[in-house]
Amino acid sequence: MVGFFDSGIGGLSVLAKAIEYGLSGDVVYLGDEDNAPYGDKKKEEIVEIVSSNCQRLSSFGCNKIVCACNTASVATRGISFNIPFSRLSLPPLRGLRDALYLATAYSVANSKEIEKEGIETLPLPRLATLIDEDASKDEIENYLRSASKGLKRKTLILGCTHYSFVKDSLKKVIENEDFLDVGNSVKNADVYRDDAPLRVFFLPRQYKKYSLALNRLLGERVDTFPLT
Repeated sequence: MVGFFDSGIGGLSVLAKAIEYGLSGDVVYLGDEDNAPYGDKKKEEIVEIVSSNCQRLSSFGCNKIVCACNTASVATRGISFNIPFSRLSLPPLRGLRDALYLATAYSVANSKEIEKEGIETLPLPRLATLIDEDASKDEIENYLRSASKGLKRKTLILGCTHYSFVKDSLKKVIENEDFLDVGNSVKNADVYRDDAPLRVFFLPRQYKKYSLALNRLLGERVDTFPLT
């Protein structure tokens, strides 16, 4: 059984990509809303939260973990957990021009690869929370206008998995031509060896919202269940 976790709904975009890449078998998704957002926390706090999430998913029977959060992936680089653990990573950046990296405050402050390539960054500290709270499209676009201050870039690098849910609003406000998404790196996760039918389990209180969101992302129904 494979466990996925994020601070909220954003990691479902990673789970959806993993399913498209061939993920099968039993999967548990944990939206860690009690500790959200991760992006305004210190490294030590995030590492402790990740360790707790691994233990919780292990208690559900998971023997592999996918960190479906870029902030947590950045904060835990070089750290081992007592379970096979896959992180997200940035797309290839060399030679990328006219690009803008959008992410949480923590990810922006701790992404040396972005800095090395001279790519401009824009922290969006409230965006993940607005998405988790089902803010209206107008609220999200007003926030983006205020945060971006008229920036326009050819390529937007999505450094938070929540942002996949608002690509239309990002394109409208920043008028980009292309997206690069850290969530695509889940293709490299060590989770594609089970040939059993796919079944996705959610916490009971998250089941309705998250199962609907996952099916909407996939454009098809997958078998989902509340954890018992």
